[in-house]
Amino acid sequence: YVSRWKLRNPAGEQFGVVADQPFYADILVVAATTSVTPTPSVTPTGQVTPGLVTVTPPASGVVYDFTANVCRAEWRSVAGAAPLPCPGIAGSSSGYVMRLENPVLETGAIERSPVILTVPQMVSGGAITGRFPALTIQRGDHFRATLGCLQGQQQCSVIYQVNYIVSGGSPINLGEWRQTYDGSIQGIDVDLSSLAGRQVEIILVVLSGTQALEDQAVWVYPRIVRQ
Repeated sequence: YVSRWKLRNPAGEQFGVVADQPFYADILVVAATTSVTPTPSVTPTGQVTPGLVTVTPPASGVVYDFTANVCRAEWRSVAGAAPLPCPGIAGSSSGYVMRLENPVLETGAIERSPVILTVPQMVSGGAITGRFPALTIQRGDHFRATLGCLQGQQQCSVIYQVNYIVSGGSPINLGEWRQTYDGSIQGIDVDLSSLAGRQVEIILVVLSGTQALEDQAVWVYPRIVRQ
C-alpha cells in the first residue's frame, strides 16, 4: 500500500517535493505467522501492558524491497566523498538517487512497479553506489530487478553492478550488466544461495560511460525473493 502526498502553502506553491515527485508512506504487507497473548494485563498504576506479537518472516516471496528502503542506503558518487542526499537533487552534477512514480522507460511504456532512479556523477567514468544495511541471506534467496534507461535519454550507456560486503571487508561482485538506450530493458536474477547464513551488505552500483550527461539508469523493483 502506498500513500502519496504533496504539500502546498496558502499561496498554492508546492514544497517538500523533489522534481515534482511526491513523498510517500509505503507499507509492505507480507504473509506472516503471529502469536498473540489473548488478554493484556493491567498494572496497578492503571497502565496497560499490550499483547506481544511475534512476526515470523515469510517462508517465500519478497523478503526485502530495495525501493522501499532506498534512503536507508548510503549513497555516494566518489570514494571518500560525503554521502549524497536521499532523495537527491535532480540535475545535480555530483549524481543523485530518487524514487520515481510511474516513469516512462526507454521502451515507451509507463512503469507501474516501484523504481529507483540512479544517476552517476556526470563525468566520464563517473559512478554512484548505494550500500544497504546488512541482511541475513537464506538458501533460496535471489536478487531480482529490471534494468533500463529513462525515455528520451538517448545517450544513456551505463554498467550496472550488484556487489556485496561481509563484515566490513572489500566489495565482492555478484554480477555486471551493460545497458544502452536501445528501446529494450533487461531482467536480472542473481542466486544468493552461496551466501546463505551470512550477514551481507548489498551494494547497487551504476557506472557511467563516456557521455555521462544522459546516464539516467533505473532499477525497476529491485528486491530479494525467497523461493
